[in-house]
Amino acid sequence: MGWFGWGGGRNSTPQLSEEQRARVQRKLRPEAKAYRNCLRANHGDGSVCEQLERRLLELWCQAVAPEAAAAFQLCYTTSLERNDEVMDSCSEQVEAMRKSLAKLGVDSAALSDAGDSKSHRRSSIQGK
Repeated sequence: MGWFGWGGGRNSTPQLSEEQRARVQRKLRPEAKAYRNCLRANHGDGSVCEQLERRLLELWCQAVAPEAAAAFQLCYTTSLERNDEVMDSCSEQVEAMRKSLAKLGVDSAALSDAGDSKSHRRSSIQGK
């Protein structure tokens, strides 16, 4: 189970409710803000912010797709023990985390919006 008692199992709901999504976004607000700031500071160059994005993916998955997060954590730990490059060694697990979140309706835009409920509400109200 995830942080909030849902997600990750075969019988879990295919999409997150707005309440569930908001709960995770609130919990991950500092990490999402750091990721957004990195993207802004680097003019949207995501390659500079890969570690922050990977951490945000991992935290989202810990909350809603714990099996994917656990697979990444195992790979990460093994890579560190072997002195391997984590991004090269764990690219399959990172992609699996992305796919797990996508199945739940969480895309990469939602990662950087995490905790930015004011702008999300404004864009929802404006129909953007």
